[in-house]
Amino acid sequence: IYLTGPACGVSSVLQRVDNFIAVGGNAVVFDAKDIDGGVSFYSRHPLASWGAGREAPVISSLDDMIDRFDNRGLYVVARLALFLDGELGRQRPDLALQDSTGTPWSERGCVWIDPAHPEVIDYNLGLAMELAQAGVDEIQFDYVRYPTNGWRGRDEGTLEEAALKRREAINGFLAVARDSLDRYGVKISADLFGIMAWGSVEDLALTGQDVAMIADLVDVICPMIYPSHFGPGFEGRKRPGDDPVYFIGEGVRRFQAMAAGRAEVRPWLQAFSYRVTDFGGPYIATQVETARASGSQGWCLWNPGCRYGPALEVMPELCDPAVPRPPAGSVQVVARGAVPASEPVPEP
Repeated sequence: IYLTGPACGVSSVLQRVDNFIAVGGNAVVFDAKDIDGGVSFYSRHPLASWGAGREAPVISSLDDMIDRFDNRGLYVVARLALFLDGELGRQRPDLALQDSTGTPWSERGCVWIDPAHPEVIDYNLGLAMELAQAGVDEIQFDYVRYPTNGWRGRDEGTLEEAALKRREAINGFLAVARDSLDRYGVKISADLFGIMAWGSVEDLALTGQDVAMIADLVDVICPMIYPSHFGPGFEGRKRPGDDPVYFIGEGVRRFQAMAAGRAEVRPWLQAFSYRVTDFGGPYIATQVETARASGSQGWCLWNPGCRYGPALEVMPELCDPAVPRPPAGSVQVVARGAVPASEPVPEP
C-alpha cells in the first residue's frame, strides 16, 4: 500500500496496513519527499525542510515506523520525488530550471529543479542515504526526469542533442546514487513513463529517460503503464483505457526486452476509473494477470484518491493470503494512493 507522509503520522495507518496484509498485500511505499518538497522525516541535511505550514515532520520517528512495518513482515519502500520540488524551489530559485526570463520553471504550483546541479544531487542523495541507514529495503526515485510541459534549455540545441544532454544528466544522477548507496545493501528503483517502452526520440528528448541505460543503474524499473494515459488512437487503439490487455502486456514485454535481465520490471498498474468504461475489480485483476503473464517481477497499484475497494475485493484471488508471502525482496503487490503520487490524473 502507498502511504503519504501525513498518513504515516497518524496511528490509524497501522490498521490500514493490517487490512491490506489480510488480503495478501506484502509491501508499503511511503513518501519521504513528495513533489511539494516537504521532507516527511527528521533529516540532517541543511536543505531539508518540512513543507509549508508544518511545524514538524509528519513522521515523528522514522525508526519506529520502519520497525512496526518490519515486525509485520513488510517490504518497505521509501519514495523520493526528485526534480519537481516545490519547497526547494521556493528556498533556492537559483537551483531551478528557468525560462528565458530567468523565472523558475513550474508545474502544478511546484518548481522543476536542475537535475545536473551538484547541490541538487547532493541533497537528494543525502536524503536517500539517511533512509538507507534507517533500514528501508528499497529507495524509489520518482520524477527522475526533466519536465514534459514545454521547458527547453537555451543550450540544448536540436532534438537529438537535447535528448543526449538530458539522458546524460539523469544517468549521471542514478550512477552516483548507485555507487553511494551500494554499501547499505538497499535496492534502487526508478519510476518511468509507460510511453518510454515505445522508445520515441521525442519522448527521450523531453524526459531524459533511456530505459536500456537506466536498467544498468537500478535494481528495479517501475514503468507507469496506465492504459488511460495513452492518447486515443495510439497504436490503433480507439480507447486505450478500455484495452488493458494490450497496453499492460505490450508495455511489460517491451520494458523487459529493454531491461534485458539487468533490472527487474515491476509496473505501476491503473487502480482508478479515468477513461475506463467499466472500471472495477475485474479490470484490476485483468491488469495483474496480464502483467504476470508478460513476465513482470511483481506489480503495483495506483489510485489518486487512496480508494482501493475494487482492488481489495479481488486481491484474495490474486494473492492468496493462505500462502506464505515470499521473502521481502520479492514484491508481489503494492497499492499506491494519494495525489500527487507519480503522475496526476487526468494528465494532458
